Amino acid sequence: MRLMTLQQTISALFLFFGTHLTYAQVQCDIDVVIIEGDSIEMCANAIVPLNATNGYVDYTWTGSTPGSTQQYFPTGSGQHIVFAEDAIGCISSDTIEVIVHPAPVDNIISSAGDTLCGGGTSTLSLSGSYSLYSWTGGVTTPSLQVTQSGTYTVSAVDGNDCVSTFSYDIGIVQGDVQVISQNSCLNTQALQATGGSQYSWSTGETSNVIVVSPESTTTYDVTITEGSCVITQSITVNPILSNTANFTIQDTFYVEAGENQLILGPSGFSTYVWSPGNQLQDSTTSSITFNGTESQTITLTATHPDGCVFEATFTVIVVSLTVPDGFSPNGDLINDTFVIPELDGLVGDLVVWNRWGDVVFEAKDYQNDWNGTCLGNFCFPNGGALTDGTYFYHLDVGGVEKEGFITLLR
Repeated sequence: MRLMTLQQTISALFLFFGTHLTYAQVQCDIDVVIIEGDSIEMCANAIVPLNATNGYVDYTWTGSTPGSTQQYFPTGSGQHIVFAEDAIGCISSDTIEVIVHPAPVDNIISSAGDTLCGGGTSTLSLSGSYSLYSWTGGVTTPSLQVTQSGTYTVSAVDGNDCVSTFSYDIGIVQGDVQVISQNSCLNTQALQATGGSQYSWSTGETSNVIVVSPESTTTYDVTITEGSCVITQSITVNPILSNTANFTIQDTFYVEAGENQLILGPSGFSTYVWSPGNQLQDSTTSSITFNGTESQTITLTATHPDGCVFEATFTVIVVSLTVPDGFSPNGDLINDTFVIPELDGLVGDLVVWNRWGDVVFEAKDYQNDWNGTCLGNFCFPNGGALTDGTYFYHLDVGGVEKEGFITLLR
């Protein structure tokens, strides 16, 4: 004959006697006990398991949901019974009354709705009343003041110590305006406003992107509208011009023979062409070094990423001066003036002083015409002939300087 299991036995008894079953049995050595006691309260969203004492070979629970393990999770209120069979077949039982409280059900209410206007405040609260609150950021008051967008949560505890957590997403219409592109060749800048569905600029335009060309520092205002939010933002813009507008290269460079000359072009351009480049160390960079031996006219063509072109032409003059160490202004028409042959076609400034440091001659754009007369504040009479002797000079030709002594011998 097939023996029934404990579960089958209990089911058959309940089927025959119904809920009025009283189970008579031989007294077991140790009766099963529900560890949680005679009664327990719990929350629907935090079900607490019921646990029978161990040491039994089989368990059967009756109640809201049948079970057959030592640990049992009730799903509703009411009486729950556990039957346990020990190793010798003795069956004992225990009963517990379970009360399951519903979890709090509520919604967060925002005084400003789900969208804040920039700089505004909203009060978040629950419609019900609770014994404890825990908001985002640790606030424990019934309501929370917010000024920023984000997701806010609150855990609320009701009178049955049941806890539920609620969340609320709130946005913000902050509004912003910024420069998104520039063209320095055209002095244009694109301004973009964001954060709204409607825009009104101080220029009269109504799109979210406008293009401006300020001739001086200018402030532009834009009114940004989104729903009931109306925000005004401002941006101050300076004119932008590529280096084509404010960069120049001097017309003439004077270089002493055998020396190098650094010449700077405008920065920020994408390509550079210095032509001719035969006396340059590099003819495709923003700056070049002239290391030639002959005077030359050079043209720079530079192209900006925005499309404009800078062009300049200049001349590099190689200066090689041969300064005589003396002259004889005696009227014989031979070596009567102090002549520097290379000054023909050049501009040179000459200063001459005696051994005591007194300036005896000075000329801007010297014309090779000094005949040994004393011309200066020191001279008396002015224009009188200087005595024979040694004099000192300083010659400046476009920044190329030369110093030495002259012997005047009539």
